Amino acid sequence: MGWPLIGSLLTFYKAYKIGGNPNYVMDDLVSRYGKVGMYKCHLYGTPTIIVTNPEACRRIYSDDEHFKFNYPKTVNILLGDGSLTRLNPKILHRFIAPPINGSEPLSRYVEFIEKLIVEALEEWSKASPSKSLLMSSLGLL
Repeated sequence: MGWPLIGSLLTFYKAYKIGGNPNYVMDDLVSRYGKVGMYKCHLYGTPTIIVTNPEACRRIYSDDEHFKFNYPKTVNILLGDGSLTRLNPKILHRFIAPPINGSEPLSRYVEFIEKLIVEALEEWSKASPSKSLLMSSLGLL
C-alpha cells in the first residue's frame, strides 16, 4: 500500500508525467500483488481502492446506495475547477452508467456513431485521389 503520505504517488507521477504511460500504474500493481482486480493504495495522502474487475466496476457504478463517488480534496485542487471531479456525481453517473449497465442503452448511440463514420468516409473519399501501386512495377511479382 505504500507510505501513508506518499503511498503510490511516485508511481502515478512516473506513469503520467515522466513516461506518459497510464498502464504503468496497473502493470506495477499487478506485478506486485497479482491480477486480483482490486488494489488498495494511498494516493494524495488518502487511502484509495482501485477497481479493475469489470463486474465490480459495474456494481460500484450502479449501486448508488452503498457506494459514494468521491475524490480526495487534493485531487480537486490539482485538477482545478474545470475537471470532471467537480461535476455533480449524479450527472456523472448519468453519463457513465448506461454503457456499463448493458447493451440496450448503448444501442441508442449506434445511429450517432454511424452518422459520424459515414461523414468521415465521405470526407476521405473527397481527399486527394488514391494511387494504385502495382506489385509487378516494384519487381515483387
